[in-house]
Amino acid sequence: MGEYPREREAEWAQDVQGVAHDDNNWYITQSGTLWRIPKGVDLSNAKRGVPGVGTVEIGNVEGLRDNYNHFGDLDYYYDKYSRKGYLLVPIEGKHTSHSSFRGDPPVDLQGLCFGRFKECSLCAISPQGIVYISNTNEEGHVSTFDVDWIALGKGVFGWLKPKETLSLLDENGSPVYIDTPQGGAVSQDGRLLYIVAGLLRV
Repeated sequence: MGEYPREREAEWAQDVQGVAHDDNNWYITQSGTLWRIPKGVDLSNAKRGVPGVGTVEIGNVEGLRDNYNHFGDLDYYYDKYSRKGYLLVPIEGKHTSHSSFRGDPPVDLQGLCFGRFKECSLCAISPQGIVYISNTNEEGHVSTFDVDWIALGKGVFGWLKPKETLSLLDENGSPVYIDTPQGGAVSQDGRLLYIVAGLLRV
């Protein structure tokens, strides 16, 4: 609330890339660190070593440390069929510049399924479970995906299914180009996609 907690007081508040939550925890990404902070922990005192606070360092994850160096804007989804919560986290690479959205097996984060989207800056999940993804270099559209949440929960390949590509248009039907998308969210009715970006060109 207001200016509390101040940025300099919080270890997790430097270089924040995204924020999500479930009923019990905050999930926060920095460029190289994913945090889980229980909602009962004072955010100004949330740091490594505090009971309940967990972190995942991108440099310590097998299969990521050699090629990827940046977490993006994440989102959380609870699937009522598998009865499990899923945290979807976009990651960007050190060397590659092309999109490669793949349904890789997830990482387990203290009982939470951690799905990865490669080479994208943000992901947002609608209440219907549709995933919206924007790539740093794909300025005029977003990609949508269906997710096989049960397959993701079992930790197998192929849980990510391409759906359609949506062009971004203004109220007059003219293309809208977004530079450096940073974050996104979908409205509760699934009809509106909100995007935070570094720049907007029309």
